[in-house]
Amino acid sequence: MPELQFSDGKRAIGRAIVAIVIVLIILIAGVGIYFATKPSPTTTSTSTSSSSSTSIPTTTSLSSISSTSTTSSSSSTIIPTTSSSTSSATSTSTSSSVPTPQVLSIDAAVFPSEDLSPVCCNYPNWFYATVYQTLIYINDSLVWGTGQVQYVPGLADNWTVSSNGTVYTLNLRQGVTFSNGDPFNAYEVWVNFYTAYYMSVNSSGFDLGYAVFYHQMNTTDFGPATMAMINGSDLANPTGQLLTTMQNSSWPIYVTGSYQIVFRLDDPFQWFPAILAANWLWDMQWEFQNGGPGTPASPSTYMNSNSAPGTGPYTVTGYSVNSYVKFSQNPTYWGKNLTASQIQANVLLDPGHVQTAVMYYKADDIARLTDLESGAAQISDILAADWNSITSQPNMFNYLISPPWSSTAFGIALNTQDYPTNNTALRQAIFHAINYTDLIDTALGGEGVVGVAPEYPSFSQFYDLGNLTAYTYNLTESEQILSQNKINTNSLPALTLNSVSGCTWCLNSAQVIQGDLSDINLTVNIDVVLPSNYYSYAIGPYSSMVQNRAELGNINFVCALTATPDAFTPADAWTTFVSNQSQLCDLAVYSNPIVQQCVNDWFNGTSIAQITDICTQAQKQIYDDAPYVFMVPRLWYVDGSTVWLKNGPIASFYMDPEFSGITTEPFINTVTFK
Repeated sequence: MPELQFSDGKRAIGRAIVAIVIVLIILIAGVGIYFATKPSPTTTSTSTSSSSSTSIPTTTSLSSISSTSTTSSSSSTIIPTTSSSTSSATSTSTSSSVPTPQVLSIDAAVFPSEDLSPVCCNYPNWFYATVYQTLIYINDSLVWGTGQVQYVPGLADNWTVSSNGTVYTLNLRQGVTFSNGDPFNAYEVWVNFYTAYYMSVNSSGFDLGYAVFYHQMNTTDFGPATMAMINGSDLANPTGQLLTTMQNSSWPIYVTGSYQIVFRLDDPFQWFPAILAANWLWDMQWEFQNGGPGTPASPSTYMNSNSAPGTGPYTVTGYSVNSYVKFSQNPTYWGKNLTASQIQANVLLDPGHVQTAVMYYKADDIARLTDLESGAAQISDILAADWNSITSQPNMFNYLISPPWSSTAFGIALNTQDYPTNNTALRQAIFHAINYTDLIDTALGGEGVVGVAPEYPSFSQFYDLGNLTAYTYNLTESEQILSQNKINTNSLPALTLNSVSGCTWCLNSAQVIQGDLSDINLTVNIDVVLPSNYYSYAIGPYSSMVQNRAELGNINFVCALTATPDAFTPADAWTTFVSNQSQLCDLAVYSNPIVQQCVNDWFNGTSIAQITDICTQAQKQIYDDAPYVFMVPRLWYVDGSTVWLKNGPIASFYMDPEFSGITTEPFINTVTFK
């Protein structure tokens, strides 16, 4: 299992901390923080099906998959997610004479933390799908439209899964080049993954913390000597020595030809394609020609200001730090002649509908609103300070609403190992004393639903196992619980609630909770903490949470702000929030033997039926123990969102299939116009 690190690690960062990065950038102008991800347990999971709700054949190709989603917006508050190939507008405007802009302009509230870098810790990653593509994608239209999770081909034309579910063989697209002309092939993919492994200090959980690979990577002898071999070779035609290493089938990732690569797992983990969907690829030949990735102790920052070539529909053609990034259509894009049906099968392969797009970073909310109203920007992020200007003019603005099955969680964590919230009955009483309707109205812009922890609603097959009822505001029930358990709240010390400074929805939520708990005679002291101070003791592995349990106080918000999955798998929430192997965000300091069995079973080859059975028991245990209450915020920025004009030129676009786990802005290649 990897230690918490401050190295590049390529993709070895937990994107459950993305909201932390948002706060550091938006609110205190901080720099990006590198964390190693939370690891999954060292054993792996089950089955050869590749979706929680939609099965994928063991042999999959683009031509065999078509999206069944036909989502459309309901009034002005739903994202237009119709296929870009059909150009079906879902804005309420009926105008057909709005001119298409020569340059698409988007005003963003957050600039990428690592500028142009393609590494995973660069958040928000404006370059995902647009510049850098993945072997496999999550079907964006389907997950937004119906909540179904389906994996579809990207740079892999098709793949097969062995009968025991442990070997994934990917056949790559041929004739694909990076934007600089370098060929895309299996050797490039191999170097991409093993460089990530090397930069993570050879951690078994190098890939998003999922330690699923064969023999925990222990058969892999990858170090400076291998890096030197790569540096001295051409990846279009590797040297004999490097090719022999690449073909070593005792390693968990190996090539069998120029366009075939194999991934071996310890045990079946049917959601492995989701891990691949979170690994975007760039030209490693170019990176090594420009100094290479550096070392784990001293990673190179060259790509922060020099855009690495990708295979996507756009390239970066201009850039100014903390100001803008300019994108231009890639004239050699391999997918520029895809048919409408092929694009509908995977909308993120769309070649785009405008030659040039510019993402502007503007810290001032009023400036972004002014640009939108004047037409200087076609899409803008509007946050809490000016959100009333949007909602008070419903005939003027459309804004993005996430579906109720979003995988963004805003949660309240009660410290199960610090007095007095170490008392289960008190935690139950607290959760019934909170007026969630008021909290959602006050802190989440009136857009949110109360869920059942820990699973994200996106994974409906495993969400709320046992059909439990989400905690509800019921002051009478809260008082009965206290009375039945002989808890005199007047004799209890004041509870400490931590709120990260600058987070408007956190402070607003804290004040609602403070007022509500006074109704059961509990005093709550709100401690507004600087992010740098808070993260020093509140973001870390379960063992450090136990050690810091007193410093954590009694009430915290999950992941300090909000959480999204590292990889889009149903195991993610269980390993993050309720495991004694969690690497971050178990702010309830919660673990239970029954629950831990469920966590372990995701990764040790247990059948889906058995996982469902043990996790149903675990779900009931968590519900009774009351460590968390989760809400699903439906505004994209929790108390603000992405906005566009009803009478403007925008017809439709797609957003992150991981619901802001990768990026916060529309995929520019999917934006269509009226």
